[in-house]
Amino acid sequence: NAKKVALLKEHNQEWMHQLLYMTYSSNWDWKLPEGTPPFTKNDPSTDLEGSAYSELQRFYLFRVPGPNGSNIGHPDITQQKRETLFVQVLESVAPKDADLFVEIKKKKIKGVPKSVVEDAFPGLLNANL
Repeated sequence: NAKKVALLKEHNQEWMHQLLYMTYSSNWDWKLPEGTPPFTKNDPSTDLEGSAYSELQRFYLFRVPGPNGSNIGHPDITQQKRETLFVQVLESVAPKDADLFVEIKKKKIKGVPKSVVEDAFPGLLNANL
């Protein structure tokens, strides 16, 4: 685990904090059905450089809305639209990124246990992002 902690610290980026927070923080609840939605993966040879980072900015749409007046989630979007948008996100990124996004939604990233995240970035998972 020490090697994984060191690797996370070496690649310490805001977008990575967002991914880890969405995956392991109890403050982030998904407003999407469990499991993997049916979607068509892109051709791995398609150049989708930067698309995952761009799509990550839309993930607030898939979060359970916060209390009245909170800017968390999107309370006015229908559940059907939310699920359709998530599939569109998965279909607009590279296959490996789509797989990662599904793992994040399932609250578990293969090879990166919660304990490693807690050791690498103390306090991250308790923040209010």
